[in-house]
Amino acid sequence: MFCSKCGQEVADGQKFCSACGAPVEAPVTPAGATVYSTPAAAKVTGNMDNAFIMGIVKAVGALLIFLSPLFGWLSATMKYDGDKEREHENMFGLAGDDYKIFGFLAVMIMIIGAILILYAVADYVQAIADIRTKLEVIPYFELILIGLVLVFVIIALANKSLNDDIKAAKDMLDMAKEWDSDVKGHVGHGAGPVVAFLGMILSAGPRVLDIVRKN
Repeated sequence: MFCSKCGQEVADGQKFCSACGAPVEAPVTPAGATVYSTPAAAKVTGNMDNAFIMGIVKAVGALLIFLSPLFGWLSATMKYDGDKEREHENMFGLAGDDYKIFGFLAVMIMIIGAILILYAVADYVQAIADIRTKLEVIPYFELILIGLVLVFVIIALANKSLNDDIKAAKDMLDMAKEWDSDVKGHVGHGAGPVVAFLGMILSAGPRVLDIVRKN
């Protein structure tokens, strides 16, 4: 017999699943009825495949969150007369200039990303699984962490000093283009925010689906 919630094999007579703790309900078959069902092994395999895929998606999302501060949060390129100048500053690079808060934001995002990575692999490491079980007393703990990342990203994107510098650089680039049509270039926030948002979507998606299924 197998647990109807997680697919774990359950010994005959066992009242609760040893893996997830769910109560074990014995199948009820009307007298004289013939039962046709999918083999239990196939059901377990399907559950395991879905859980594995969702685990991979969460792990990839968490990894992207962890790496996002290392991508460019200020990107500027300029091409003129065959020469190309390029500047990409990640969060740590920006923290060394006039945007001190970016160092704090980078560290917090990477810490949360690391925690989410550990959560994603908890099913395969018992010590981490035990810690996760204790933290699950906090409702939606993982989604709260992802929400904090969203707040940090918004703070970074809304930084007035950085946005003023980006606007000034764009104005200078536009003036250069007016003087010489051969001038090409781009100024913006870079790939960092895109990587962070993609990581949040991949991390939050499977968790939200899991909550919806349980409710």
